[in-house]
Amino acid sequence: MELILNEGKLKFVIFTVFMIGPVGASYTDFGFIQDKDGYVNVRESSSLNSKITSKLNNNEVVSCVMDEEANNFCLVNASNGVSGFVYKNRINNFTGYTSIKLSQYSIEKVVFSDKKLIVEVYAKNTILDPKFCKGEYKYFNGNIFFGTDGSLPENNFL
Repeated sequence: MELILNEGKLKFVIFTVFMIGPVGASYTDFGFIQDKDGYVNVRESSSLNSKITSKLNNNEVVSCVMDEEANNFCLVNASNGVSGFVYKNRINNFTGYTSIKLSQYSIEKVVFSDKKLIVEVYAKNTILDPKFCKGEYKYFNGNIFFGTDGSLPENNFL
């Protein structure tokens, strides 16, 4: 993630979402990795005995899909393409951060602002490189995962 400080505005060049949704039986949330070791292990399944497939460093922003049946693990997806299960207490859901109100919204850009800060979030075009598109699907609870209910997610930031 590249940040540019310019005339009091904090601009996010790469698309990053910092919204927190309501808690439910199954939900998607966003947060960042926070562990005393400086990284977390990403596992193949929701078990401490599961194979470690990769690692994520502190401060990496991830989406986290929680499910009551998945113990204390969440299915994470990181901007660097890493996907797998992480113990949920290793993810900080922006606890302790000040909430900033939405002031502008479009397909390409969202602006959050208060008296002292303006945050602009931009969408980045998809990279359609065939080496990244292998036609593989990830499954969650036995279903192809397109949102938490099996359908395509809405194009909303909140």
